[in-house]
Amino acid sequence: ALTLTDGTATLSLGGTGATSISGATTLDVDATGSLSLNSSGGDINVGHDANTGAINIGSGASARTITVGNDASTKVDVNATEIELDAGSGGINIHTDNTSNLAIDLTASAGGVLLKCADDSRILLTNPGGDLRFDFLPSATPANEKMSLSNSNGTAADAISLTSTAGGLDFNAGSTIAIDAGTTMTLTSTDALTLTDGTATLSL
Repeated sequence: ALTLTDGTATLSLGGTGATSISGATTLDVDATGSLSLNSSGGDINVGHDANTGAINIGSGASARTITVGNDASTKVDVNATEIELDAGSGGINIHTDNTSNLAIDLTASAGGVLLKCADDSRILLTNPGGDLRFDFLPSATPANEKMSLSNSNGTAADAISLTSTAGGLDFNAGSTIAIDAGTTMTLTSTDALTLTDGTATLSL
């Protein structure tokens, strides 16, 4: 074994291939070229002890690309009591090639899910072709603030279906309600059907 020491810190090159640094209060590793930390036969651990000091990766005030994982990586597992993602003007892009119905799964097991966007922007749920969409358009201008549900490609009788199995459906508008049918419009009630304008009433 080879041991180098300044009386306090020690660098040991073990004869069995083990290398350890002990007794050092501060350790800086700087290189003018690439710096690699690899293991050909074991885990690579950073901060896996029980100490509570912060672990900073790429936290310097510089415009650099930070890459975690590879396309061939089997899993990236992030665990914490709180996870915070902040992005500047470049935004956040989440993409998956998974083909299941749960390719992206957002679940809050004990609380809610909140989606917000700024006025004069949008929240859009749609398919790649854009023919089935749920569009939220908030705006500081009242005439431009809208919400729409549209299906421009479906031809089934229930291309858009609203169902309340045990309760009712309540539609209220501050002004006009317009219902247009390209062919037949059917209103069915198991009991009496009543149409009123607030004064006159038609009961069937």
